[in-house]
Amino acid sequence: MTTLTKASKTRKPARKPQRSATLGTMSNGKILLWLSEDGEVKNGYTLTALPSDFGVAFRLGKADVGGCSEEYDVLLNGRETSCTCKGNTYCGHCKHVEALQALTAAGKLPAPKSAKSEAKPEAPKPEVKKPWYSHCNDNRDVYCPHCSL
Repeated sequence: MTTLTKASKTRKPARKPQRSATLGTMSNGKILLWLSEDGEVKNGYTLTALPSDFGVAFRLGKADVGGCSEEYDVLLNGRETSCTCKGNTYCGHCKHVEALQALTAAGKLPAPKSAKSEAKPEAPKPEVKKPWYSHCNDNRDVYCPHCSL
């Protein structure tokens, strides 16, 4: 008995689009991030630096005609880089992270202040002096473990 099978069609691999990111500034001082594919602007985002205890954090607000409809939080922290968008959640990478990494590497993004740098500096701690006693040769720099008990 002979079985016939359909000849499978060979597919060309999908072409990865040429992506680019540019920054702009609005009249009110907000920073805009424009993401383009193959030379055509696809999305615009407001870019806000967020305080972070580790890495560099940003909030991207998708700029629509009615305002910001979606917001994504992006953390750039080496191997622990993440984004809250669906692409990064399900695929492990996204255009937001790639764009911000490229702009950071090019030195075009402002460095946000970390939460530690915004905190008030700690007051200096008072110096604790060790006890001294006259039977220890009246030497104030010598610590006597017997006398401190």
